[in-house]
Amino acid sequence: MCHRTLDDLAPLCPCGYEFGQPVERTLELLRRRKRAAKLELGIFIILDAAALFGTYEAALHGFAVFSGFVMVTLVLGTLRPIRKLGIARDSERLLRPKLLPTARVVEPR
Repeated sequence: MCHRTLDDLAPLCPCGYEFGQPVERTLELLRRRKRAAKLELGIFIILDAAALFGTYEAALHGFAVFSGFVMVTLVLGTLRPIRKLGIARDSERLLRPKLLPTARVVEPR
Protein backbone atom coordinates (compact mmCIF):
# COMPACT_ATOMS: atom_id res chain seq x y z
CA MET A 1 0.00 0.00 0.00
CA CYS A 2 2.86 2.42 0.72
CA HIS A 3 5.23 1.09 -2.00
CA ARG A 4 8.12 0.61 0.44
CA THR A 5 10.68 -2.11 -0.10
CA LEU A 6 10.59 -4.64 2.72
CA ASP A 7 12.06 -7.94 3.76
CA ASP A 8 10.32 -10.85 2.01
CA LEU A 9 9.45 -12.44 5.35
CA ALA A 10 7.95 -9.34 7.01
CA PRO A 11 4.34 -10.09 8.09
CA LEU A 12 3.50 -6.41 8.69
CA CYS A 13 4.50 -3.22 6.88
CA PRO A 14 5.47 -0.08 8.84
CA CYS A 15 2.43 1.65 7.28
CA GLY A 16 0.20 -0.85 9.09
CA TYR A 17 -0.69 -3.13 6.19
CA GLU A 18 -0.80 -6.82 7.06
CA PHE A 19 0.31 -8.97 4.15
CA GLY A 20 -1.95 -11.73 2.88
CA GLN A 21 -5.26 -9.86 3.25
CA PRO A 22 -8.01 -10.30 0.67
CA VAL A 23 -8.03 -7.82 -2.21
CA GLU A 24 -11.41 -6.40 -1.09
CA ARG A 25 -9.99 -5.55 2.34
CA THR A 26 -6.95 -3.93 0.75
CA LEU A 27 -9.14 -1.85 -1.56
CA GLU A 28 -11.17 -0.65 1.44
CA LEU A 29 -7.94 0.33 3.24
CA LEU A 30 -6.85 2.24 0.13
CA ARG A 31 -10.17 4.09 -0.02
CA ARG A 32 -9.76 5.12 3.62
CA ARG A 33 -6.20 6.23 2.95
CA LYS A 34 -7.38 8.33 -0.01
CA ARG A 35 -10.11 10.00 2.09
CA ALA A 36 -7.62 10.80 4.85
CA ALA A 37 -5.11 12.18 2.32
CA LYS A 38 -7.80 14.37 0.71
CA LEU A 39 -8.76 15.77 4.11
CA GLU A 40 -5.12 16.41 4.97
CA LEU A 41 -4.58 18.08 1.59
CA GLY A 42 -7.61 20.33 2.14
CA ILE A 43 -6.31 21.41 5.54
CA PHE A 44 -2.88 22.22 4.16
CA ILE A 45 -4.35 24.18 1.25
CA ILE A 46 -6.32 26.29 3.74
CA LEU A 47 -3.17 26.80 5.85
CA ASP A 48 -1.16 27.74 2.74
CA ALA A 49 -3.79 30.27 1.70
CA ALA A 50 -3.95 31.75 5.21
CA ALA A 51 -0.15 32.07 5.35
CA LEU A 52 -0.01 33.74 1.94
CA PHE A 53 -2.85 36.09 2.85
CA GLY A 54 -1.19 36.93 6.17
CA THR A 55 2.10 37.66 4.46
CA TYR A 56 0.31 39.86 1.90
CA GLU A 57 -1.58 41.76 4.62
CA ALA A 58 1.59 42.26 6.66
CA ALA A 59 3.38 43.63 3.59
CA LEU A 60 0.51 46.06 2.93
CA HIS A 61 0.90 47.44 6.44
CA GLY A 62 4.65 47.94 6.11
CA PHE A 63 5.81 44.75 7.77
CA ALA A 64 8.29 42.92 5.61
CA VAL A 65 8.18 39.86 7.81
CA PHE A 66 8.37 36.58 5.99
CA SER A 67 9.01 33.29 7.63
CA GLY A 68 10.72 31.08 5.09
CA PHE A 69 10.72 28.17 7.50
CA VAL A 70 6.94 28.30 7.91
CA MET A 71 6.33 28.56 4.17
CA VAL A 72 8.71 25.70 3.35
CA THR A 73 7.08 23.58 6.05
CA LEU A 74 3.61 24.31 4.66
CA VAL A 75 4.65 23.57 1.08
CA LEU A 76 6.30 20.29 2.10
CA GLY A 77 3.26 19.48 4.21
CA THR A 78 1.08 20.04 1.14
CA LEU A 79 3.21 17.76 -1.02
CA ARG A 80 2.95 14.83 1.42
CA PRO A 81 -0.81 14.17 1.00
CA ILE A 82 -0.45 14.66 -2.77
CA ARG A 83 2.14 11.88 -2.76
CA LYS A 84 -0.11 9.70 -0.59
CA LEU A 85 -3.00 10.20 -3.02
CA GLY A 86 -0.81 9.22 -5.96
CA ILE A 87 0.42 6.06 -4.26
CA ALA A 88 -3.11 5.07 -3.21
CA ARG A 89 -4.46 5.65 -6.73
CA ASP A 90 -1.65 3.60 -8.27
CA SER A 91 -2.19 0.76 -5.81
CA GLU A 92 -5.95 0.84 -6.37
CA ARG A 93 -5.48 0.75 -10.14
CA LEU A 94 -3.19 -2.27 -9.85
CA LEU A 95 -5.65 -4.17 -7.63
CA ARG A 96 -8.81 -3.54 -9.63
CA PRO A 97 -10.07 -6.55 -11.54
CA LYS A 98 -8.97 -6.50 -15.15
CA LEU A 99 -11.51 -6.97 -17.92
CA LEU A 100 -10.46 -9.71 -20.27
CA PRO A 101 -11.19 -9.49 -23.97
CA THR A 102 -14.12 -11.51 -25.26
CA ALA A 103 -13.02 -14.93 -26.46
CA ARG A 104 -13.82 -15.95 -30.01
CA VAL A 105 -13.73 -19.42 -31.44
CA VAL A 106 -12.14 -19.50 -34.87
CA GLU A 107 -12.75 -22.59 -36.94
CA PRO A 108 -9.77 -23.80 -38.97
CA ARG A 109 -10.28 -23.72 -42.72
